[in-house]
Amino acid sequence: MTERRVPAEWEPAACLMLTWPHAGMDWGRHLPAAEAAFRGLARAAAAHAPLLIAADPRIDTTRLARQLVDAGVPAERMRIIPCPSNDVWTRDHGPLTRLDDGVPTLVDFDFNAWGGKYPHDADRQITQRLHAAGGFGPVACEHVDWVLEGGAVDFDGRGTVLTSPGCLQDPRRNADASRARAESMLARHLGCQRIWWLDTPALAGDDTDGHIDTLVRFAPGDCLLVQGCDDHTDPHHQPLADMASALRALTRHALDLVPLPLPKPVLDDDGRRLPASYANLLFLNEAVLVPTYGDPADDLALRRIADACPMHRIVPVDARPLVAQNGSLHCVSMQIHAGQAA
Repeated sequence: MTERRVPAEWEPAACLMLTWPHAGMDWGRHLPAAEAAFRGLARAAAAHAPLLIAADPRIDTTRLARQLVDAGVPAERMRIIPCPSNDVWTRDHGPLTRLDDGVPTLVDFDFNAWGGKYPHDADRQITQRLHAAGGFGPVACEHVDWVLEGGAVDFDGRGTVLTSPGCLQDPRRNADASRARAESMLARHLGCQRIWWLDTPALAGDDTDGHIDTLVRFAPGDCLLVQGCDDHTDPHHQPLADMASALRALTRHALDLVPLPLPKPVLDDDGRRLPASYANLLFLNEAVLVPTYGDPADDLALRRIADACPMHRIVPVDARPLVAQNGSLHCVSMQIHAGQAA
């Protein structure tokens, strides 16, 4: 009988997929800062995995490659493929990797920009276009006509998926938004044996309806990294405390919950609070890339993540330019797992 599962994020990755920012997106005058942030992320990530970069035709790929080399990314550690894009959120429009007896298959779920909130016609085709261009090598790619964003699910590598009804049971995403339908799709296409449903509060500024990857993450050693808030005057304090209590009940106290601090409010130019979160970290082979926000809580978050992941190198990455568009490190990236056959 075939063993079908999604690997844990710290299992071996063949490459990291990114979708590069460009002038056709919503960055406006912040585009140079976003490009610099992406170069910093690319430099940090390339030390641990090769990069596969989808670059909109409006981007001069020769210039981009030169900029990345100048930023410290070895030329042999990146592949840039022209591909139209609407936005940078690769975690949600990129493919999940499923292992069938250790052999990887890319699972390309449909994407409709979190229930049709934004343009997405190009983004929903990125995986298929990169696959057709040979970007993923010989790995098979399976398209699934059902909306599922990678940020809405997190996996322990042993058949358990953690997710929230606010995303998977949203009728704006799928016409049949029943729990039974969601569980059937997760089992059939991803091999999920246990589905843990967690009612998640949305951080201020979050336009994903409470993606799990901003709030709770599986970590090695039967551990969960949980976004908390120690400031009792912060409106996030009680909802995040309630979420932690629900997690303890859901997991029956079988997993250690490691609380992460919440940075002080990060605001945009209009004074709107942005969804800054340390839980939006990125496991990449032997490293954990951790978003930082120029906040005193950065150091505490880095220490707690290091204690929870002693076999990993902790790499801080400035995520302030990214969170200006409501996301962070995990949101803009997708590991393409190697599998045992790679």
